[in-house]
Amino acid sequence: MYGGPLHNPAFIERLLDALPSLDKTTYATLDRVEGMLTTALEETLFDDPLPAADPKDTIPTMPPHTLDNHPFFFHPSALAKVIHCQSPPEAAVKGALRTAGYRATRSHTKPGTVKTDAPWTVVWEIMREWVRQKAPIKESAIREGTAGWGIMSQRRETTDEQKPDEGEKAESSNLSLDQDKLHLKEE
Repeated sequence: MYGGPLHNPAFIERLLDALPSLDKTTYATLDRVEGMLTTALEETLFDDPLPAADPKDTIPTMPPHTLDNHPFFFHPSALAKVIHCQSPPEAAVKGALRTAGYRATRSHTKPGTVKTDAPWTVVWEIMREWVRQKAPIKESAIREGTAGWGIMSQRRETTDEQKPDEGEKAESSNLSLDQDKLHLKEE
């Protein structure tokens, strides 16, 4: 399996910089080209800084040993199927991941997918929060012993600063998590 870079960010940036100077009558799908290039650029989630491009290079080289440590993506509807809930919108999932301090983007390979550097514990916590806040499920929807039951039976540990004061209701209007306070514990 190939583990090297799929895209060359410096090359993509050069293409994006050149797009405004192109004739839209000659290139009728220029907006679509810009969208695909932007998606490809956003999809590069390298942990290490990339080497600076040499201005003399027509096409800047990407070191072949550069690894994308987050090569996989997930489909929110597939996760929703596991826990038997309504699928959250892609934008809501990406927003929750970004609010939690992780990078999140769509993948060019399949519409509606999310590529992130968040660990699976955070992804599943976001799905549990989605169920709690926006898409409650019937208790009988998940059978004991299934993957969905195991995922839904986990809960977040709360610190004293996270607990609401007596009589105060916790705010639940959006999907937001603080990654520094996110610790999962089996019930």
